[in-house]
Amino acid sequence: MPVNFLTPEQIAQYGHCAGEPTPMQLAKHFHLDDGDRQIMTTLDKAHTKLGFVVQLATARFLGTFLTDLKEVPPVVFEYLAVQLQLDAAAWHDYGKRSKRRHRKMICRLYHYQDFHKSQLPFSLMRQLFARAALTQESHLVLFDHATAWLVQHKVLLPGARVLERWVARIVSRAQQRLWQRLWKRVNQEQRDRLQSLLIMDEGERFSRLELLRRPATRSSSPTIKHSLYRLARVRAVGVSDIDLTGIATGHINAMARYGLSVWAAALEDLGETHRLAVLLVTAHELEAIIQDEVLDLMLLNVAEKFRTCLLYTSPS
Repeated sequence: MPVNFLTPEQIAQYGHCAGEPTPMQLAKHFHLDDGDRQIMTTLDKAHTKLGFVVQLATARFLGTFLTDLKEVPPVVFEYLAVQLQLDAAAWHDYGKRSKRRHRKMICRLYHYQDFHKSQLPFSLMRQLFARAALTQESHLVLFDHATAWLVQHKVLLPGARVLERWVARIVSRAQQRLWQRLWKRVNQEQRDRLQSLLIMDEGERFSRLELLRRPATRSSSPTIKHSLYRLARVRAVGVSDIDLTGIATGHINAMARYGLSVWAAALEDLGETHRLAVLLVTAHELEAIIQDEVLDLMLLNVAEKFRTCLLYTSPS
């Protein structure tokens, strides 16, 4: 399970301006309404007014306060200065003390909350847990959803690594719950039989599972017999009647693909509940695959015999 899934470029862009805002973004996030203008009347100097609205607008747009206002594109200063009828260069006189004081003021007046102190992220956590349990969405998709949600609900963004680990932890919990649900559906005897699929019998170079996964390559009677033998071996595991309804199809398909493709040693390295969950859905999928294979081989074999019979009985 990836914990650090963000690239250095994505971390650098997180909570920062990635180029100039579009006209639509300027109109949505940087427009000053009557309430904003009313607050401006409490500020006396041009640089404090411009500095205040720049911090306010960037908080609305990015979901956080910028440490260095030099990162703000010039078009933002110009757009806000026009609305206040001020010189866009006035912000250069904006001091650090005013910056700190205005951040507290913005949080108080506009109800921005700290991520680590707010109760709102708990609602987001439940959303992410449900999405991770029901879908195969990537960590990055869930991270982007979390970022947009926090911005929308006026929760100041935490550090990129903090949110990254937070999302990864939620996904991990959802996965562990899924594996536990599957693990509980098999008894101890079935667990032992599933685990035995990873055993390498004497004289063999591959595990039992790897041998059962090998598809037939020709439609002959011995091949059909061998496929029927493989089908019987999979059914002997005794998990065919276990109902997998209620488990998200996407997760089942992903685990089955993994179980049908990796070496037995890779499955051995998984935790117990994860390993048995993968083996369970793999056995289900493998039974269906071999069953279809047997039917296809029999049809091909019958068709071949029928064609040969026609060749021998056709008039010369």
